[in-house]
Amino acid sequence: WDSTVKVWKVTPAGISKSPVAFWMEHEEGVKCVDVSADGRMATSGSLDGTMITWDLRSKACHRTYRPHADAVNGVHFTPDSQRIVTCSSDGFCKAYELDGAETFAVDSGEELMCVLAYELDG
Repeated sequence: WDSTVKVWKVTPAGISKSPVAFWMEHEEGVKCVDVSADGRMATSGSLDGTMITWDLRSKACHRTYRPHADAVNGVHFTPDSQRIVTCSSDGFCKAYELDGAETFAVDSGEELMCVLAYELDG
């Protein structure tokens, strides 16, 4: 694991030889990443318990969250690209708005490795 997040451009012709963005904001290794359905944002989770959102248009850090006391094992945007759900070795599953507001937290009482799925209602 290392603390970098890299983004390559993918087209029908192939993948760019070099990353189009390269970030080293996490203090420890990156464990997971996701890209929003609208393609505007990415998010990464790290061994240091942080989650970072990235603006893919400006190629800049959008926000750093400190949601967990242990490694973030999974991050996933909701289908509407408005929230991010995380799971962690600290046993919590949490959801955040892009503005940083926590919308829910559930303590499972055990380490969560994370498989995230959504039930779309209506």
